[in-house]
Parts: sequence; structure tokens; C-alpha cells
Amino acid sequence: MNAPTDYLVRMNTAGFGIGDDGNTLYGYLAVFNEDTRINNWEGDFTERIAPGAFNRTLERRGHRVKILYDHGLDPSVGNKPLGKPSELREDAKGLFVEVPLDDTSYNRDLKASLASGAIDGMSFRFSVPAGGDEWDDTGDTPVRTLNEVILHEGGPVTFPAYEGASAGIRTSDDLQQWRNGCNRTTDTTTDNEVSVTVEPAIGTSTGADDPPTVALVNPARQLLEQMHHQLMEV
Repeated sequence: MNAPTDYLVRMNTAGFGIGDDGNTLYGYLAVFNEDTRINNWEGDFTERIAPGAFNRTLERRGHRVKILYDHGLDPSVGNKPLGKPSELREDAKGLFVEVPLDDTSYNRDLKASLASGAIDGMSFRFSVPAGGDEWDDTGDTPVRTLNEVILHEGGPVTFPAYEGASAGIRTSDDLQQWRNGCNRTTDTTTDNEVSVTVEPAIGTSTGADDPPTVALVNPARQLLEQMHHQLMEV
């Protein structure tokens, strides 16, 4: 079975929160050997992450991994980092991260929701290099084991998974936007209807250490699109 290998996002809710100092974000971006059912644009299969899957990417580019809120898609925070990780490592459980939060206005806004548990999930964006996964098709549902991944970024998210799932994926629309490398432009036509154009994807090969280059998305235009689609559905 073939499945997409770029712009993948997974989440986890285990061991997530703010430290006793009120200023340190901690948690597991990924947990090993936990089965996750994937059933969306990627396909229908079970996925698990093997211990050691992050070792190479941490060695090669761990110092470059950014910790963002909502994968940099939040219109007010954007892709500003929350802080530089003081720890980003594998342990027996999974991929652990600890981040002293920078003294910024957007972190001050986030900390209350992080501390109360209103924001209760973490997720990470990654790619799978060639040969980084293996499939078992002997059962009713194919099983994908991730033996190596390329980690790009991660952090807390507001809507980390489908309802009722303890681990999973973001909405397919969000993932499709990442996958396509959207460069959305908003134009007003003569009849005042908003049209959206999606440009072709711009990216490197799957095996690259860096994530594919994604054209910048204007948050104001993104918000306008969302408002327009909501009005059209009423």
C-alpha cells in the first residue's frame, strides 16, 4: 500500500501541560508503539511509531525544530516560535519536549489556556523518508510502522484530533493545505463573489531533511476565506 509521505501531522495527549513554574511547556509529541487508525485522504490503515524513529532527525536537525502553536496557522500568533526547546529527546515512552516559554505577548495569552487544560493536545509535522516505513497487509486493515521520520515542527494545538480519538490527525482540509503548499490569493470578481486560487506545490524531495518550501499564507486573507465559506453555508 502507498500513502503520502509529506506534510503529515499526528497528535498525542499523553503527559502534556505546564510545569510548576508556570512558564515551561512539556509533553510528548509522539508515543511509541501506540496504534492510530488513519482514515482520511491518506487512506485507511493503522499506524504506529517505532522506538528510534526520531534518532536520526534529532541528530541531524534537532536544533532546528521549531515549537509553534497550531502549526503556525493561528492568525494572531502566526509562525512565531513559542520558545527554544531545552529538551527534545527520545525516551522509552516517546518523543519528549520541554520548552521554556519566551516572554512574549502571545505566550502570555496562551499560558492561561495551557495551564487550565483548555488547550490539551500536542502534535507534530513530519515527513517519511524513502524506506522509512514498512507495511503489513496480512490483516483486515493494513498496518504502517514508521521506523524513521523527519521532524519539522510541533507544539500545542486547539483541535488536535477527531472527536473521540486519543491520537490521530488534524482535519483533512488543514493537511491538504500543508500537502499542496498552498499559496492562496483572494480576488473579488465583478459580482462581488470571492474566488480562491491554489498555486502548484513548491517542494523538495521526500528524502530531504528540510520540509518542502511552502509559500507564505496571508492570515488576513485566510480569515476572509473562512468567513466567506461560512456565510455561503448559511
